[in-house]
Amino acid sequence: MELPQNKRSWIASSRARNLPNLVLIFHRARFRRPTRPTANLCATRSRTFSHQAPLAGRFLEGTQIRQRASGSELFLLLNKRGLIRHAAFESKGELETALLEAFCRLIEGLSLQEASDHGVLRLEYKLRNPAVELGIPGIVTPENSDPMFQVPQTLIRAAYSEYKKDHTSGRNYWTDKISREWLSLTPAERMEQLQTATEHFRTLEGLAADALRVVNMQHETRVIVDAPKHSDALLRLEAYLRQTLEPQLEVLLAERQDTNKPRENNAKAKDLSG
Repeated sequence: MELPQNKRSWIASSRARNLPNLVLIFHRARFRRPTRPTANLCATRSRTFSHQAPLAGRFLEGTQIRQRASGSELFLLLNKRGLIRHAAFESKGELETALLEAFCRLIEGLSLQEASDHGVLRLEYKLRNPAVELGIPGIVTPENSDPMFQVPQTLIRAAYSEYKKDHTSGRNYWTDKISREWLSLTPAERMEQLQTATEHFRTLEGLAADALRVVNMQHETRVIVDAPKHSDALLRLEAYLRQTLEPQLEVLLAERQDTNKPRENNAKAKDLSG
């Protein structure tokens, strides 16, 4: 059954490997709808919510935390290092249920501190439709993107506040690991996926074939891109590649040699004289 037009539609990326396919989100009046569908979007209702239940009796070892806000509950089981072994929830609302299911899947394996600092920001980013311009000036945060993120934000922040009563906490040094899927690819396979995704990005942006071009890759995550006239699109390309391929990718602009030899020689002479 299709949702009525006045309900918020959630369009999730099919490449978001640890999130369900959700319907129920993100196109508020301030968001511009895409002009045509894209291959990496899906809008199918999630029928199974595997995290919707209190912590089962078998989860006995570790620190258990329970928080309630706005009719929803969050249950967490932590190990001795403060990592989230298991996350579960209870909620009655359709939107909150879909949202908390995605959130619980996303924060398992993170430290509670990282989940509190950036968990909801990760959720917003994972569920964001890269084909839609948000229309939000400045930095996008869960607070200014959509009010629906208030429930998971309140729950996880309250959970971390409770945890700190009996545990010391300092600066957050959490760093994500590169996914196994990405590491399992050969360099040639990574380049092929990068070039294909960049081609899709150019189509979405309405750019010519030579506007952005992946020319090299350093290590497993540094993507070197040639962009003669569209360096302003690099951040958007990086966000697109992170969302569709690997969250740890970093896009860098390829260095271009100056073809004007006299000007190049003069620049070198100035360097030497200085």
